Order: sequence, then C-alpha cells, then structure tokens
Amino acid sequence: MQPLELKAIVAVAAGVLFGTPAQAQSLSGIKVGEEISSASKLAARPLLSRSVASHKERRWKLPDGNRLSVAVDPETKRIVYAEKTWSGGANGKPADFPGFVYGQTTLADIRAHAQNNGFAFKEHLIDVRPDGLALFNAYEVEGASGLVVTFVTKLSRKDDERLRTGKANVDLNRAARLDAIILADARDLDTIWGDAKLTHEAYKPIRWEPPRHATLASRQGGECHLHGGRPLEAAPTALSRRQSGSGGHVALWATLLLRHLSLLMSQEPCRDGTP
Repeated sequence: MQPLELKAIVAVAAGVLFGTPAQAQSLSGIKVGEEISSASKLAARPLLSRSVASHKERRWKLPDGNRLSVAVDPETKRIVYAEKTWSGGANGKPADFPGFVYGQTTLADIRAHAQNNGFAFKEHLIDVRPDGLALFNAYEVEGASGLVVTFVTKLSRKDDERLRTGKANVDLNRAARLDAIILADARDLDTIWGDAKLTHEAYKPIRWEPPRHATLASRQGGECHLHGGRPLEAAPTALSRRQSGSGGHVALWATLLLRHLSLLMSQEPCRDGTP
C-alpha cells in the first residue's frame, strides 16, 4: 500500500470516528460564518424574530424542545452568533459540545476539561433570572480562528437564594450546571457584550473534543483550589435579606458576583481526580 493511500485511509477513519472540526464546531449543524440561508435545513418551528444590537436575531424551537437562536450581520447576511438553550427536558440533554450534557455538566467539569477558567465579559458576567442565576464562561476555540464558545451555566433558584442570604455555603463550581452554549465571532461578540474582560492567568483556548476521561471532575471528587491550596467555598460575602430586596438586588448581587468571579479567574482549574 502506498504511503499516500494509507494517509487518506487514516484521515477518513478519523473523520468517521471523531468528526471533522467543521462538523463539530456547530449548534444543530449551524456554523458561525455561513450564510443565514443554511438555516433552511433546520427541521424546527420558527419563532418570532427580534433585534440584538445592530443584528437581527432569528429563533427556532427544535424537535427535542431546545431553542436555537442566531444573529446575522446585516451587511454580509452571515451568521455571527448562535445560541442553543436547554428546554429542561430529557430529550434535549445531549449538548453539541462533545461529552457535555445539559443539566448535568457542571462549571467544574468545564474548567477541568479546558484546564483553565477561560474569560468572562465584564458587562455580561451574570444574568439574574426568575428561575435562578446564569453565569458565562468563554473560551476561544483551538484551531478555529476568531471563534469563541461561551458556556452558560445556571444556579437553581434554591442555590441562588442560599448564596444570597448566606444560609449555606454554595460551591458555584459544582452547583452551576450547563444550560446553554453560544458560538460567536469574536469581534462581533465584543460589539454585543463589550470588549472589557476578566481572563484567567493560565488562560488558553479550549479544544473542541470529548473530555479525556469519561468521568468528569464533579463526579470524581476532584477539587477546585485556590493557589494557596484551600478548596473553593461560598461567595466571599453574602447579601442580607434587607440588601437583597427588589430595589438594590441586581446592583448588589452583580457586585458580589464580580468579586467572586474575579476570585475564580485567579484560581487553578478544577482537578479531575486523575493523576
């Protein structure tokens, strides 16, 4: 067998087993950078469109109950932002990022796989929602120039309440679970969310591939440590009931989370419990 033939066979086999980068870095087959006309292949129910900054956003409800939204550059008509949000149902739990599962994969798992804590947009650190608190951790995708993936993890309303009132310690790393994945063009994301960022000192892009170990950090007893070796505990400060009233809730809560996420960015990544 000629060397070139062997290389071709190996390349085809790798594509079958692991998928190509173009196939993998997508949400329901939709890729950042392609024309919006590609969305016509979706077997999904269209929802009402809306505007985000200078972009028009189109949305769909997928057969598994999850929702997909994309934002399109008004000049090029190409997709610059795509987001898939979990419906909460069992059918929609498998995520597009290989090995991740909505409602199950934790922030600790994500950090362990990436081997660093990524970066966060200062103007888009958290989202206070009626059903809990959403956190945003972003990474450039290795080998895909200009592409950023953002993992949206969510605290339950119960854990959010515990964290705000100080009734109990809440480890954000294991309490926050995957709720959405966003793929976006880096320059357009800076336009939408602002270019000011908090970046982990050991930052590097994430590999779009399954975790090296089937059992992730949150289910192996791995730990997220400060540089001094102390395990991460609750947020450094808790809001009192008076402070967390409707008048000052969002501003004070944002200040608290800014402190906490600044601390997260100075930590070593979570260990996955393996040598």
